[in-house]
Amino acid sequence: MKIALDDLISREESKEFSQSLVRINAVGVKDIIFLFAIFAFVLYMLFPKETLKEKVLKETKSNDLALVYIENMINFDYKNYQLLLHYADIHFKEDHFDSVRDIVKILLKSDNPEIQKSASVLGEKVFKREYFLLEKQEDRKKLLKKYESVIQEMIFISKDKNFQNDLLIYLKENYSKDEYAKLLKKLSKLDNIWKEKLAQYYVEHNNLQDALTLYKEMLYAQTSYKDKKIVFSKVVEILMFGSFFEEGVKIVQKYENLFLEDEEIFEQVIRFYLASNNSKKAREYILKRENY
Repeated sequence: MKIALDDLISREESKEFSQSLVRINAVGVKDIIFLFAIFAFVLYMLFPKETLKEKVLKETKSNDLALVYIENMINFDYKNYQLLLHYADIHFKEDHFDSVRDIVKILLKSDNPEIQKSASVLGEKVFKREYFLLEKQEDRKKLLKKYESVIQEMIFISKDKNFQNDLLIYLKENYSKDEYAKLLKKLSKLDNIWKEKLAQYYVEHNNLQDALTLYKEMLYAQTSYKDKKIVFSKVVEILMFGSFFEEGVKIVQKYENLFLEDEEIFEQVIRFYLASNNSKKAREYILKRENY
């Protein structure tokens, strides 16, 4: 019986294809991953690094293509922050917010202030994008919990007080009083600006004793006349509003001579003495100024 040449080729090809399937099935998942890694590495080494990097950074037509390039390049150069930022920007345009947030977490760990700053800007941008896409306050609170550690890290890393205050607004709106005060306490250890903000927060919530404690610390720490005057004025206000007269007389007496020539503080000290039923001390202070 004569077999057609086409039939013979078809059978031979079919046999070879079947054998190929057996070989493929024999290759494990680890082998496939290994082969892919080798393939990616060879591609990476075939092209000059800077040339490929520039191509990736300039790629604008296809986000998917750029993502593939960057993912493979980062595998061999995970500290390439410029690529990570570009990678995050592409994800941001595609609304892949979780991916952007993960990249921000990586970049914030850098020791480079410029990289930290770029990461903070990116982190704020992606957070606000997600935040304002949500309409329900309860959904926004859930989102804030997701971003909580990132936002706090950005606040502590940043040197920009306006940027820090901007992020604090979101936390204040969604935190309990205790949670917000706890955060400000951590910040107050870094700078007197935050110590004053914490003191103001205590005043707003009628916690005058804790506010007074902080203002006294700031008063003792200030070295310039101008700053001391501002803080002393706050201290006297709290002493009066909180009726801390016994303690207040000792504090005011300690600093009254320093501000003897200051009209504003002079009047404030007189008012305090009168409010504390110390008319004698008020007269003595007036005489001090007349005789100065």
